[in-house]
Amino acid sequence: MSPTLAGRDEFARANDLAGLTRARVTVGEGDGALVVDALVADTDAARARGLQGVPEVPDGVGMLFAFDGPPGPGGRPGFWMLDTLVPLDIAFAADGVVVGIATMVPCTARPCPVTHPGVAYDVALEVAAGVLTDAGIVPGDLFVRPDGAAG
Repeated sequence: MSPTLAGRDEFARANDLAGLTRARVTVGEGDGALVVDALVADTDAARARGLQGVPEVPDGVGMLFAFDGPPGPGGRPGFWMLDTLVPLDIAFAADGVVVGIATMVPCTARPCPVTHPGVAYDVALEVAAGVLTDAGIVPGDLFVRPDGAAG
């Protein structure tokens, strides 16, 4: 098991996230691509919890928010940071392309700011703050899900 995979699995156990599916996500292309070993939030409960209460997100580890079916008439929901302890970067993707990125800061009281790319998206990836910027990820970059599918 690679150090990143071991780190992801230890992160999952330490933060009561061990029941989530695991997936490797690639953002960007070539030598500069960012590879993240992600936990997959693919249920309403997992998406609602997200990374709340997590004290640290290690390098190379993140959470992939996957949604069933096409978005509804109002689109997909935005992301908020209620009870999240650390700043996070988020990349939104549609049809295999990054459509937005942002850095989100923790929020301890309602109402929390909501982060949304302002366009339709299929998946979102959260990583530690600074990771996307440090990797040079920008809208238009390739986003490949673990099954090799774009999106």
